Amino acid sequence: MQREVKVNSLLYEITQTEAVLDAIKSMLGPNLLARYCELFIKDAGSEKIVSWHQDMTYWGMGGSDKQATAWTAITNVSEEAGCMRFVPGSHKQQLIPHIDRFAEDNLLSRGQEVAVDVNEDDAVLDELAPGEMSIHRGRIFHASGPNRSSDRRIGIAIRYVAPDMERSTSVRDYAILVRGVDECGNWINAPPPQELFGKSELATYKLSLRRRLRLWAQVPNKQFPCTMLRENALHNFRRSAQRSIEATAPNLLPATLSAARSGTRKRRRN
Repeated sequence: MQREVKVNSLLYEITQTEAVLDAIKSMLGPNLLARYCELFIKDAGSEKIVSWHQDMTYWGMGGSDKQATAWTAITNVSEEAGCMRFVPGSHKQQLIPHIDRFAEDNLLSRGQEVAVDVNEDDAVLDELAPGEMSIHRGRIFHASGPNRSSDRRIGIAIRYVAPDMERSTSVRDYAILVRGVDECGNWINAPPPQELFGKSELATYKLSLRRRLRLWAQVPNKQFPCTMLRENALHNFRRSAQRSIEATAPNLLPATLSAARSGTRKRRRN
């Protein structure tokens, strides 16, 4: 289960965690934007997987290196729980073709996967304890397996970009400045959220969703469901994300914030 939560002030606070930003700064420079933040959830016993893919294929940003994903574990993310797997060195190549398979057991929107054979023996497990973080680039091959543990596997993925990151489409996307300055004009600087699911925050989210669909529509040979624009899609998002946050935040998120701020071990997958 994947939930995009751009309107949660607590998750916004996590995007500003100094220990995280310091690590991202070493890769992208002093000026940083948070493009969006997601909760990645696999329920206990779930057979859902994520196929081998490259993030940047569908972002409308070309194959730029001026982005990085910080993935922080909220629960134990072991091999049994379906942790991510990476192919070391695969980030050095450019974007390669992907095939949209639309498999029901795939958490990706179109079940997309790289159109080449991946040798599983080359893969490295990215097992994380609660509060630990890994960082990966958008061109690296990565995937994850089913959650065969007795607990939910929960992680927070923050997509950071540099302000001068170039687009491969004409549509400017929303992002929030989290460190430094943005003098490039490539992004629409969204206001920081002030409350959980507030009227203004939901309005900003809806605008960003519409703009992102316009952006995605310009990515060659890709099709995106316009039904995402319907009011019930936003309503369902709000209900499902609210339930997820209510179940997770009281006990787990504060501990993660504390762990990140105290300089919890970080691992990078360039």
